[in-house]
Amino acid sequence: MDHENTAVPRVIIVLGMHRSGTSCLAGSLQQAGLYLGDVNVSNPANVKGNRENRAIMDLHNAVLSANGGSWDAPPPSVTWQAVHKAERDALIASYPADDTWGFKDPRTLLLLEGWLERLPHARFAATYRHPLSVYESMHKRDKCPQTKAFDLWVHYNRRLLEYHERFGFDLVCFDWPVERYRRALTNMARRLNLAEPEAGFSFFEATLRENESPRREALPEPVAEIYSALEEIAA
Repeated sequence: MDHENTAVPRVIIVLGMHRSGTSCLAGSLQQAGLYLGDVNVSNPANVKGNRENRAIMDLHNAVLSANGGSWDAPPPSVTWQAVHKAERDALIASYPADDTWGFKDPRTLLLLEGWLERLPHARFAATYRHPLSVYESMHKRDKCPQTKAFDLWVHYNRRLLEYHERFGFDLVCFDWPVERYRRALTNMARRLNLAEPEAGFSFFEATLRENESPRREALPEPVAEIYSALEEIAA
């Protein structure tokens, strides 16, 4: 265990855009020993569940709503009200102080600063996915038009790049072949002081990647620019 983390709670936050493999990454890290608490393990949109704590997701929705936005209409800025900070603190206190715990919710990219006020030593694991595959998935689930899907993809992944520049963390791509993805998980777990499962990272299966877009036409700017930056970091 890192010496710098022995005096503070060890927290790992999963970051990534909606429909980009955050559930798979969280489930894989859970397999490696990350405590997620009471999370969803089955729903129609995710075969193995979205691995989200409902109370955290509800808090995120409340904070976004209080700032005049939502997950698919991000507000230009976010301020956490006292009532939301109190709820955040209660959620943090509900996790074990002597274990490595974490959480996953794509909305976190819009709200991370509020968590960092109380969790300044948090570490991160992140994922991204090709924008066309994200669009296909969002369109199937929400009938989201491509223009809106791309706008949201840019908004979330631009924030992901900003946080990567600030903190530095491992980044995996949900589009990678199974073996490459699992190798990346092994390296990520090692750097996060988690243990690779004895049977390997079996949580990830290719069947989890629904709505893979076979099309790889030219992407508009700034979508292409941000995707290239993510690819360069992950490589």
